[in-house]
Amino acid sequence: MSSNYDLSISFDELQNAFNDLHKESVKLAKLVSYFKKTISSLEKENLKLNVELENLKSEVKILKSVDKTNFLQNA
Repeated sequence: MSSNYDLSISFDELQNAFNDLHKESVKLAKLVSYFKKTISSLEKENLKLNVELENLKSEVKILKSVDKTNFLQNA
């Protein structure tokens, strides 16, 4: 098999390239893990806030009903 490219790369050059890629992949894997934890934490907080929002909506609805009832009784 002939090629027009010079493929005379030494083992050390390949090893260095591999080591660089490996270091970068480890660094990126840690970053991905950190972001996954952050996303999970934010999703939990979002769920908690949505529950709180629904509770507050119910409370407002009840208070409006009570206020309307009081208004009609005093009219």
